Amino acid sequence: MKTNKFIPICLLLICMTSCNTYHKISTRINRDGTMEREISTLGDSAFMADYSNKSPFLFQLDDTWKITPYDSTVSVDFLDDKMKFNVKAARKFSSLEAFREEVRPKENLDRLILPREELKKNFRWFYTYYTYQAVYPTIADRLPIPLSSYLTDKEQHILFQSDMTVFEGRNGYEMYSTLDGLSIKFEKWLQHCQYEIACTALMDELKRNGENTYHARLASARDSIFNSMDSKIKDDITNDGVIYSVFDKYFKTTFFSDFQSKNKERISEIAEQKSKLLALFEHNLCFSLEMPGKVINANTELRDNNAVVWKVDAYRFLAHDYMLQAQSRTCNVWAFLVTGLIILLAVYCFGRLSFLRKRE
Repeated sequence: MKTNKFIPICLLLICMTSCNTYHKISTRINRDGTMEREISTLGDSAFMADYSNKSPFLFQLDDTWKITPYDSTVSVDFLDDKMKFNVKAARKFSSLEAFREEVRPKENLDRLILPREELKKNFRWFYTYYTYQAVYPTIADRLPIPLSSYLTDKEQHILFQSDMTVFEGRNGYEMYSTLDGLSIKFEKWLQHCQYEIACTALMDELKRNGENTYHARLASARDSIFNSMDSKIKDDITNDGVIYSVFDKYFKTTFFSDFQSKNKERISEIAEQKSKLLALFEHNLCFSLEMPGKVINANTELRDNNAVVWKVDAYRFLAHDYMLQAQSRTCNVWAFLVTGLIILLAVYCFGRLSFLRKRE
């Protein structure tokens, strides 16, 4: 269905947590490097009746996946939120690399479902160490306005990747004041993104219609116009017609409002196309990982029995790569036995040698 408004980015991103979908990705890595992956999600009635219809999974299903419905919808608490599942898809892969090569993500969801995963296996005689790493590449290169225009690198880490070192020695009110200030900066960045997408969509349509004069005038003044807008207008920027009134007022004309009324649907389509990045923010992952032996180190405190758990969403790799890291250790029983035998043999040989020397 067509819309007569630009995609309201600010509203969508701020409210995303109330309308997103959870997917639980349970991964088990075996000693031989093979991987078993089970993905649970919530399917609608159409999908539950026919698995080829309206798939809720983040990737294209094929007959290599085993799809199993739950007996009923399962609700699970997770970080002050509730995850709901009623279907899961499971498959075994020969390696982590095989998952990346063989799974086809849905459009614009590749960075969420296909992180760069690697497993390193290191033999250390008594123990074998397994080191897992997954990197979710940042989407900073696809943002309309660089985050660095509003937030420093450290502020971005605080807001999106839980860098709590800055809060050492601070009380709750001081922490709140810092976060509140960063949130205000983030909202200003969102407003600028709204404006940029709206402006770019309009300019694309101006160019397509051969309106080169107005295209050039808007291109040269776009930053000045945004900086001259008051906060109330920036808050209303997604309301139909507001931005065109701003352009009309700035250039002292009615051209932009008239042009928008004639090309409303086309401009809206362009804006929606440029806003496809928002699809990433509609999904949250509960990423669960089981590794051979005992996990001895991980960059998360969350646990689910023997598994380590992370939350993954687009906010976490909005500004920087988001990394999942874990290391486990298995005991090489045979190495202890061999070492014990070597020690016993050494003791025996030493004792035997000493005995023979005494006899001489």
